[in-house]
Amino acid sequence: MHHAAARAIAASARSSSGPQVAIRFASWWGAGSTIDPTPGGAVRIVLPGGVRVCGTLVELRPPELVSFTYGYETGHPELIPPGGSLVTLTLELHPEGTMLRLRHDFATVAA
Repeated sequence: MHHAAARAIAASARSSSGPQVAIRFASWWGAGSTIDPTPGGAVRIVLPGGVRVCGTLVELRPPELVSFTYGYETGHPELIPPGGSLVTLTLELHPEGTMLRLRHDFATVAA
């Protein structure tokens, strides 16, 4: 995504697991989801109901950061087209475990 973000969603959660749990985050997605861990690698997510999301890996710095583009391949491409947004997961060690922060930036919509 090369445009300034028009909107963003941010969330955070604490886990008692170590930061390596986020590197395995593709397993949280539906069966058939994959991530190529090289910059520019394909990200494929299969959501409930068979909706497919695709993107490319922008940055991977294990165990503290994963960033990839995101958009609907099927289902609702008019909402977020492929490459239409950027998801960034950051992880920080805390005494209780790991703090996971998710930020989803949406590109400026053309008028």
